[in-house]
Amino acid sequence: MRKRGAGTLVAEEKINRSVELTSLHDDLVAAGRAPTTKVLRNGVTHASQRVTSALRLPERALVICIERLRMADGEPIALVRNYLPRALLYLSTEMPEQHGLYELLQASGIRLASATQRISYDENGRAVEFAQH
Repeated sequence: MRKRGAGTLVAEEKINRSVELTSLHDDLVAAGRAPTTKVLRNGVTHASQRVTSALRLPERALVICIERLRMADGEPIALVRNYLPRALLYLSTEMPEQHGLYELLQASGIRLASATQRISYDENGRAVEFAQH
């Protein structure tokens, strides 16, 4: 808005929108694509310093490492490596091939509340997943 003698004023407008945490699997389904997943690695390992720092774990803590090839309509689109605290949940190799990771976390009673580009947090502020895409 312009006001004579005061220059241009910018009115502060609030924008409210709901943002939902979704997995790549869920996003592909919503887009009408056919997602498939091949688990390349699913095991327990000692976390690197980068992973322990991201997940706020003690040095060399045990973590689940899941490495998956994500495909849409039969075409590879992403290589995803996720790290989760070892005590968080059990994941068979078949589970992440058939379901999105966020769906599996929710089925285990973990309610995601926020995330950064690489880290997901539960409703208590606990880091529950570190991802590399």
